[in-house]
Amino acid sequence: MPSISDASRKPATFLLTSSTAPGHFLRVLDLAQQLTSRGHRVLFKAKATKEAEVKAAGAELIPYEHQLDLQDLAALAPHFELPRWMPKIPFTLTQVRNYIQANNVQLALELEPLLRHEQVDCVVYDFFEFGAAWAAERAGIPWVSAGNMGSTLSRDDLPLMFIAKPPMQHLGKVPALAHALGNQFLPVNAPRTRLGLPAYTGRTAEFVRAMISPRLHIVMAHRGLAGDIPIRDNQLFVGPTTFNVPTKTREETPRVEPGTVVISTTTTPGDNGLFRRVLEAVAPMNVPVLATSAGARDVPAGLGAHVRIERYVPHDGVFPQARALITHGGWGTVGRALTYGLPMLVIPLFGDQILNAALVERAGLGRYLPLNKATPEAIRAELNALLADDGIRTRAQRAAAEIKKLKEEQVAARALEQIAYERRAHTTSRASAA
Repeated sequence: MPSISDASRKPATFLLTSSTAPGHFLRVLDLAQQLTSRGHRVLFKAKATKEAEVKAAGAELIPYEHQLDLQDLAALAPHFELPRWMPKIPFTLTQVRNYIQANNVQLALELEPLLRHEQVDCVVYDFFEFGAAWAAERAGIPWVSAGNMGSTLSRDDLPLMFIAKPPMQHLGKVPALAHALGNQFLPVNAPRTRLGLPAYTGRTAEFVRAMISPRLHIVMAHRGLAGDIPIRDNQLFVGPTTFNVPTKTREETPRVEPGTVVISTTTTPGDNGLFRRVLEAVAPMNVPVLATSAGARDVPAGLGAHVRIERYVPHDGVFPQARALITHGGWGTVGRALTYGLPMLVIPLFGDQILNAALVERAGLGRYLPLNKATPEAIRAELNALLADDGIRTRAQRAAAEIKKLKEEQVAARALEQIAYERRAHTTSRASAA
């Protein structure tokens, strides 16, 4: 490997990209802020409407030209209507596959000339935006992926959901079958061929090869969540996302009484009454409660002076003072709880929240209560068990100390710098030889 000279260590140029879906966007903005704080230039490919957020991270916005944003697609999905005769599931899966393939080809076409013109040293992409990896591959630039705990790969190159999330665990026991089914659901070799790139080969599913960089995958989570699961090399755990988007209004931090239980069940509509169920279960325990209603539509009243309900509260101001958290298990909330060593009772609603709950319990950092078992009696019993478990509190505080060290040392930014510097050294060495 060529030696890295002082000239190679001058500020580098990085290009980062993500959809504006909050969990995806914020973690890539976190990386952008780390890099810009160390003096590097960061270009950020995203929707034009996100200029303020990108600027707050110290980066320069490069707006999409013809891309569709994942968040926009999610907003439109409830308005789609199919003819009664059309099977919903096959149609939906086909549309999702077409969207992912076409969008990433478009991203690759938009990015490649930009990478060359701006002399970008390294590309970093949220794992859904793997067209950025294809652009980097065409331009001869290193690429790095970023994701949450669910994007971590096992030794068999399977995302963690196949190892820890029921009922997919059964499929994870037969890796070859899981990869084969993945190729049926989302093949990406045909789009690569259209871009003049070689087909992926080997047993690993094509979309896994595309989404996760073989050079480095940055996992915005705590390594302890994976427990004893054997994982693939070249994955760097850097702690949860801590970047906050500046708001126009100043959020007041409410007073947190000793022993407070925080309830935060969802930030989007559609909690199926979980917010009410949890509050009515916890209120009779006579512990101080601070609950955030956020997107919940069914908000109870008259539960007692010890129960305080706010629309939103700043987690960074509340979690350090709280005793426990009851949550739906979104990555943002789980990550903040881990950051502050806050024990959790997770009652997931859908999607990767179920994986998050399973990982939290498996790592001994909280308890998992399935939604279909979350009766008021079960919620009270689980919360009492959580409050009495000193072992969970100790492990949560240990994880928080480890996360704090990772953030202070900016391990993600340092790893990206090393890749950019090595690329420069290699380019300089090749030019000298010529």
